[in-house]
Amino acid sequence: MKLPTCLLFSASLLLAPALPAEIVERVIARVNGDIVTLSEFEQRQVAALQAARVGPEGAERYLRDNNQRILQEAIDELLVLQRAGELGIKVRPEYIDEVLEGIKKDNGITSDEQFLEQLRREGLSLDELRRSVTRSILKRQVLARELEPRAAVTDAEVAAEYEKNRAAWQRPASVTLREILVSGPDARERAEELARQARAGGDFAALARAHSTSPSAQSGGELGRIARGELARDLEEAAFALPVGGISDPIASGGGWRLLKVEQKTEAGLASFEDARRELTERLRQERMAAEYQKYIAGLRDAAVTID
Repeated sequence: MKLPTCLLFSASLLLAPALPAEIVERVIARVNGDIVTLSEFEQRQVAALQAARVGPEGAERYLRDNNQRILQEAIDELLVLQRAGELGIKVRPEYIDEVLEGIKKDNGITSDEQFLEQLRREGLSLDELRRSVTRSILKRQVLARELEPRAAVTDAEVAAEYEKNRAAWQRPASVTLREILVSGPDARERAEELARQARAGGDFAALARAHSTSPSAQSGGELGRIARGELARDLEEAAFALPVGGISDPIASGGGWRLLKVEQKTEAGLASFEDARRELTERLRQERMAAEYQKYIAGLRDAAVTID
């Protein structure tokens, strides 16, 4: 398949006033009868600039270096969507509605009017968003059907990779922590009282939600797993000296007094195969998926009819 000669669009064009419809909808590639339009390509350019965090001053150079890739990705997406049609894969409109409702919920949007206004600010229409979501779902379903069986990873392969790279699985000592930060007048005395309550059987997470001034209060003071060397020295010394379930005395920190509770401890050493299995399996699967995708898309390109 011959890749169409791509057009170079400068940053000034991206920021220019809207062009007449016959120019905006100019066809820049045809793939098995489907098309990539100029306006679609420009949207992809803007998305690529945003993803790469490129400002106006670097936009022209970035696009000059990446337009070929951006156009090829548009063509590849068309090929995968055409394959979805061949496989009879369709997306129910009701499912798209559910996805859009999820987007609204995740972004704290409570009304259709607010949703449309947010889309307008981002330069999108509702129809364009529905089309984008539909394409994304179709592509994911095609690749799941066609590639995931080829990318399957066996336990034997994971075990072999673990043995091959045992040095990479050396882990420092770590603790899993919760915290309560008490600030303001009489902070130390209040922190000491909270420590007494927690040691007497009080729910540390509930106390954190009720009294902590740290952002972690919303999650019950949860800090997660922290390796040795990742905490300030005084906090680290206190945390690693505690047993599992232990609660520290108040520690001056962050303009207040901090309590720490150790929920889990891990000694330094080689992570077990069971601990490494999930991460290794996913990494190997992703690597294999990437390789299989390149071969798969190359086959679709070779079979395609593309016109500049």
